[in-house]
This record gives sequence, C-alpha cells and structure tokens, in this order.
Amino acid sequence: MSLVQVWPYGATYVFQGTIVNGGVTSGDHTYTIATQAGSELMIMYGDVLNGDAAGRAGRVDVDDGTNILAKILGNAQTIGAGARRGFPVSGTVGDNQAPSPLIGFVSGGMRVIAVVSGIAVSEDTAFALVARIRGREPTVTVAGPAGSTATTNTNRVF
Repeated sequence: MSLVQVWPYGATYVFQGTIVNGGVTSGDHTYTIATQAGSELMIMYGDVLNGDAAGRAGRVDVDDGTNILAKILGNAQTIGAGARRGFPVSGTVGDNQAPSPLIGFVSGGMRVIAVVSGIAVSEDTAFALVARIRGREPTVTVAGPAGSTATTNTNRVF
C-alpha cells in the first residue's frame, strides 16, 4: 500500500505564481511557501519555469526556517532558456521532464523555497506546487529584485 492510499486528508492545495522583472535590475526570483503550526503539506509535484532568454540556475529546497533539510530540485541546476523543470524527479534530470511520483512532507513552520537566480531585466519566471493539505493554508511570499512584479495566480485549496 502506498503512502498516498493511506493519507487520510482529502484537500488539495495548489500554488502558482509568476515574477516579471521590470526595466530596473536583474536578480533572483524567490517563491516561499511556509506551513503554519499544526499544518502539514504532502508534496505531490511542481514545476519551475525559466522564462529568461538564457539558462539560469534554479533550485527547490525544504528548510526549517534556517537550515536546509532537503533538496527537492538539486543544487542550483541549470534550467534552459524558456524551459520548465518538473519536480520531484528521479534518474536523469532535464528540461521539460515530467515529475516522478516522489513524496515529501512539510509541516509546522517548515518552508518550500524555490529560487531562480540571476534573471535578466524584462524576463520572467513561474513556480507551481501541488500538495495534499491538512490544517491551515500556508503563507506565501513571492519576491523579485527592485522594479519586478510578483503575482500569485493561484493560492487555494480545492
């Protein structure tokens, strides 16, 4: 019996956000999803889009607010220009690869943090996460360099 079959909670949490750099400066795009005390997320899958015209380093980590506990999407892997990277993955990792069924828990103040580094002026990124949820919805922070526009397109429980 798989973990999914015994997960007793039925709600699905979905986040999807974008950051578009303005004409001011380049820099990192960061998406942070923080669980609240007494709440849990079971990570199902997600996606990082590098909308830049050049390949950029991207990563997705789980931390406890201070220390990295797990790397969902490797050590600053290069995501090709205009490419997506699905997570979690196993085996060979490449652009536009579908995620494999790997599951992890995030709870009580832990965070999922996605970062795409060094995005150029007037370029964009996107991040998506789908998880099973128990408890309150997580808090979300979407941030880019000065002059960028951060948008949370979906942040809800289905």
